[in-house]
Amino acid sequence: MTTKRFLRFQIILLILLAVTLIGNTFSWATRPAVKGGGFMNSKENDYAAIKLVTPDYYVNGNSCTAVTYMGTRNETTGEITYSEQPLSNNSFNDKNFVKSDVHYFKTVITNPTETATHVSLFVTGKTATTLTGARLGVSSPVTDRKALFVIDNDTSDGYYNFEFIPVVSQFEVNSAKDGKNGTSSVEWYIFMDAGITGTNEGELEISNIILSNN
Repeated sequence: MTTKRFLRFQIILLILLAVTLIGNTFSWATRPAVKGGGFMNSKENDYAAIKLVTPDYYVNGNSCTAVTYMGTRNETTGEITYSEQPLSNNSFNDKNFVKSDVHYFKTVITNPTETATHVSLFVTGKTATTLTGARLGVSSPVTDRKALFVIDNDTSDGYYNFEFIPVVSQFEVNSAKDGKNGTSSVEWYIFMDAGITGTNEGELEISNIILSNN
């Protein structure tokens, strides 16, 4: 009888030990909750597909903020100098965008927290139907070129609309250290595809520059 009780006692101890080890293992693996996420957004646009709007400032779940500046390229040195004043209302408009034009932008993203985070950057806007060669390029932190994909085939107003064209995805923003904000920059531009024939001139508008927490 004593032997059976001793064995039962040993079995109970083993079960308690296993529960303790498993509980501690999972507690080590837990990560802090991420606030927010998704698109935190602006103006009173009602996008039918996913009902998103975009604010006049940028914000995501990790409190990142961003401002965008326009740049001017020195054709001799190739150096791009950016304005000290950010874009007004996070928007840009060129009433007569032609083949020789290139518009340069730099979006500076600030992370006030002590943890690095990942974000994505998108642009939304429209082009005149006569402007079929407009493209988006990225020079930093990656080198990439992509079409401004048309998602609205209703051209009765004379425009193609494009929404949430990715500038960068899963881009890491530095953390704040020693009481200073961590900042990271994305340099991008809108240019004309030289291989596209036709008139290729008309209005280009960027109505929103959207920062999303990943």
